Amino acid sequence: MSEPSIVAAIVTSPEGVLLGRRHDGRPPWTFPAGATELGESPQQTAARECLEETGLAVEAHEVLGERDHPKTGRHMIYVACRPVNGTQVVVGDPDELAEVAWRKLDELDELMPYGVFDPVMEHLRASLSV
Repeated sequence: MSEPSIVAAIVTSPEGVLLGRRHDGRPPWTFPAGATELGESPQQTAARECLEETGLAVEAHEVLGERDHPKTGRHMIYVACRPVNGTQVVVGDPDELAEVAWRKLDELDELMPYGVFDPVMEHLRASLSV
């Protein structure tokens, strides 16, 4: 049986894009993400993982793209999300994340030096003003 897909929540607001800084530094900063559970849609996984990792309730929208991750080989699904009730976030998973924060588009090259999947970057450019 193959491993479940990893779903990344691409959460945007007027404050920027939501990222988490990992303790292990692999990668240093990442989108809220996690494995799909049995019977979950990618949108349900994105919303659940975002709530668990950041305390933020989101509405999950369209799938932005899918790929096998070039570093891990895991199947990745990227889902566009928007906050439901405000933009306050907390570290919901202190074992995994050191910090969660809203970041501006022009910070991504520094925070995510390995690059951002093209369809995700296109969505961020369309959703966020630098």
